[in-house]
Amino acid sequence: MLPHSKDTTHIVSANPLVAISDTRYEDAPCFLYLPVGRADTVVVDYRRDILSKVAEWPIWSLPDDSLASLDKRPYNIEVVPDKGKGMVARREIRAGELIWSERPIYAARRTLTCAADQTDTNGVFYRAALQRLSPRSKEAFFALASAYPPAEFDIVPGILNTNCLEICMSDAESDEHHDPAEDSYAGLFPTLSRVNHSCTPSANYFFAFPTFSGQLWAAHDIAVGEEITITYTPLTAPRIERRAFLARTRFFVCACPACIVPPRQAEASDARRIGMCALLERLQHTRFPPCVSQEELEQALEWTEDEKMMVERAKVLLYGSQVLTVYGELRTAMDWAMRARDAFRMVEGEGSCNVRRLDDADRVHGSDLLKEQE
Repeated sequence: MLPHSKDTTHIVSANPLVAISDTRYEDAPCFLYLPVGRADTVVVDYRRDILSKVAEWPIWSLPDDSLASLDKRPYNIEVVPDKGKGMVARREIRAGELIWSERPIYAARRTLTCAADQTDTNGVFYRAALQRLSPRSKEAFFALASAYPPAEFDIVPGILNTNCLEICMSDAESDEHHDPAEDSYAGLFPTLSRVNHSCTPSANYFFAFPTFSGQLWAAHDIAVGEEITITYTPLTAPRIERRAFLARTRFFVCACPACIVPPRQAEASDARRIGMCALLERLQHTRFPPCVSQEELEQALEWTEDEKMMVERAKVLLYGSQVLTVYGELRTAMDWAMRARDAFRMVEGEGSCNVRRLDDADRVHGSDLLKEQE
């Protein structure tokens, strides 16, 4: 897999197994292989303090649930016309159902540097990361496809660039030093990385830090034989921007139901998505009290329904509950917060930080409402 003459790695720890990627320079990224004795996952980072913490996580002593539930999976991986392999429902799947959960094979900080002679074209750095992985994980890795031109990308970085999804290496809710821009990580999964894109996705990919696993939640009811899809691009962008992004980063022209509608319908869809984007920007980044009316919030909810964007619906309900609280509409705000909790639970599960945050808010505002009634 990696010629001995190009192997610049060196094992610096046997338990847990850690290898420095390049002995030729100081502070080179390291490869951490977990769980101890199995090496099903490699974690790549130049921050050795983070790798030390990762190695101590108790989750590595727990069984990987995905291994025990293969026969119970509600989907098949099969060839989808014009898309290659994809995920298709083998039975009816209800909205809010956890379709699949698994740990990544490969997890790495997005901003990594390596020596000038280790490039995307020769793939030396990335091949070095894989060489001490378990045979099972290597097999799953190379079963995935690369969309990148082979003249410019070795198969390993090509597979990574094609299939990686966003992951997190800390609980952002409790980590006061968490910087989303700096602490950005990507992960590759044996099954979740096979899920294809749609601008009206039937499922939501969510990374659950407590179990260090990617999760796939049904965003609406999915029929037998229907393809299960997620999004690879911001859904509030207009069609021309979504398609350009996907062509540039994934090398395909999107032909999902939202992208192949007649021009007049496409214009109406773009208007709804652009309006939703503008409202969410106002709600997220402007100081309180925001100049947003309840009528505007209700309109945004209708847009999320029209565009089948369940994650954005949850966000509108969450921010809307905060706006209504500022306006003193406690009863309505609580109703919106409860609806937001249900919406986030459906696409992220009970363990998500958004659900926990809304549970805390419910306790606070419920107490305030009781006092108001007294």
